[in-house]
Amino acid sequence: MLLLTVGAVITLMLLGVPVAIALAATTIGFFAIEQIPIETFIQMVAKGVDSFTLLALPFFILTGKLMNLGGATERIFRLGNASVGHIRGGMAHANVAASFLFAGISGSAVADAGGLGAVEIETMRKAGYTEDFSVGVTAASATIGPIIPPSVIMIVYGIAAGVPIGALFIGGIIPGTLMALALMGTVAVISRVSPVPESTAFSARALLLAIVRAGFALLTPAIIVLGILSGAFTVTESGAVAAAYSIVLGLFIYRELNLRSLWKAITESMVESAGILLIIGVASGFAWMMSFQQAPQATIEGLLGLTQNPVVILLLLGFLYLVLGLFIEAIAIVTMTIPVVMPALKLVGIDPIHFGVILAVLMSIGTITPPLGIVMFTLCRIRNISIARFSRIIWPWLAVLIGVTVLLILIPGLVTWLPRVAGLS
Repeated sequence: MLLLTVGAVITLMLLGVPVAIALAATTIGFFAIEQIPIETFIQMVAKGVDSFTLLALPFFILTGKLMNLGGATERIFRLGNASVGHIRGGMAHANVAASFLFAGISGSAVADAGGLGAVEIETMRKAGYTEDFSVGVTAASATIGPIIPPSVIMIVYGIAAGVPIGALFIGGIIPGTLMALALMGTVAVISRVSPVPESTAFSARALLLAIVRAGFALLTPAIIVLGILSGAFTVTESGAVAAAYSIVLGLFIYRELNLRSLWKAITESMVESAGILLIIGVASGFAWMMSFQQAPQATIEGLLGLTQNPVVILLLLGFLYLVLGLFIEAIAIVTMTIPVVMPALKLVGIDPIHFGVILAVLMSIGTITPPLGIVMFTLCRIRNISIARFSRIIWPWLAVLIGVTVLLILIPGLVTWLPRVAGLS
């Protein structure tokens, strides 16, 4: 029965059934067969979203949208260009640098690709860079979005696994930085072997002006991180503060946000948040069903039957999550699987913060992998390119990002050191 229910939900998703409906239909069908009262499912759905911390989701989603609409996007890209645009392949380096900076605001790869990414690709194309290079570096750099705090996927994982979200946020800083450095190294190599436009000369005046123009926007991640570290406010409160700050910034400082665009951002954030919360709630019922069928015990037996080496287990799970990311949306993957695999991780002594950040990286990579990567779809729509062409463009960037993930698995301290120093783990 366990394999049948898992197969049913995956089949429904592959057929294009919305994730929440696929999870609900499979779970309700199981309840009917086993004659379990449907009230149990309803209770599990309600319990799944009964969390104060989940209120952070709409706030961080709203913050990313307001920064895109309120003028922060272009300013951040100009700062990235002024900082590293003089290096060979400078505008591609600026692309990565801008995504790294914007990651501290949006918490989402899609927000990065849909807002900042559109500006980056158009600017690179006008400067003479090829379409393939521009799209490839933009897609790859967007994956940094969910790793540098704040992070939507880390919030979902933290709630599902019972792990401090502040510790996950801080744990993502070094991995996100490593991803940016690895991508900039890739840009440097490609720029050496392929013709790229001439870089602009470095200008201290232009850099200073860009810092001044983007400075208010870049205070957002500082407010979030320092607020959490100091204990001034919780993760949820930091989201509310960031959203309020972005409204003030867009309306009164940059003055590129008006009441109509503010209302549009609020309504879009409400719809997106409702969709995520629906998935989380229904997935809680699905997770209860999996526990009822003793899926966690089966997972433990299966993994320990193969190996008890934590590194090997992480590598195996990493491969599994990469495969799942090809076909299933990240929020659904996390909420479906974490209640099942977490007991096995605890049994072999894997740090849940270490695993959570690795999982966030893997889920972020999944947004650019064919056939169902959401960032892939976003950029293909923006630039009117086919999925087949995108698949050819993205493979070298994927190889680099997977290499960074393996490094994070092999060296846990890259994730766990900062949270430990900050006293969060």
